[in-house]
Amino acid sequence: MKHLVYGRRSFRSGFTLMEVNLSVLLISAGLLAIFALFPFAMRESEYSILDTHQAMFADSVLSGIEGNAMAIEYWEDWSMTTMQGGKPVFCAKIESGVYPIDSVANDGVWKRVGSAWVIEKTGIGDDNAVLFPNMPGGGIPRYIRYSLQVTPAGNIRIIELKVASGAYGVFADKQQPYFTQVRYMGM
Repeated sequence: MKHLVYGRRSFRSGFTLMEVNLSVLLISAGLLAIFALFPFAMRESEYSILDTHQAMFADSVLSGIEGNAMAIEYWEDWSMTTMQGGKPVFCAKIESGVYPIDSVANDGVWKRVGSAWVIEKTGIGDDNAVLFPNMPGGGIPRYIRYSLQVTPAGNIRIIELKVASGAYGVFADKQQPYFTQVRYMGM
């Protein structure tokens, strides 16, 4: 801004058109950069919610399994050699009351893979996923797919739970693994 003096009068001129254009350009570039971050932030926020749901699901399932495993009193039940309905008694006891493992026990089948036993809901589509949380007032339910593997190692059982959010997409690309170990504490 220029300040001109002619005789006794002083004149102030306004901003030049070039100065106005430059300031509008700088403000526009700054706002455009800020607005460009919004889609990225929204996507990361959704990923954060999905990761939290996966972790809550894994914590719920693994805590239930740990509690059930600690209640096993007899080595015959722990040894994974005693069978009941085509699966080891150990698997039947650890899935008891643990959502969603016990609710899919009729359509989800324990399979032997090497020395481990596996039950899974990893297919594509709503029929191959479970809703979590599954209770009134428990938040917005989201589809979760999982694979639960129990591997014996002496008197320890290694529990591996792989979890993927959503009913669609390749399970192996989206899965997050969670692990725990349970030790025989019976008599």
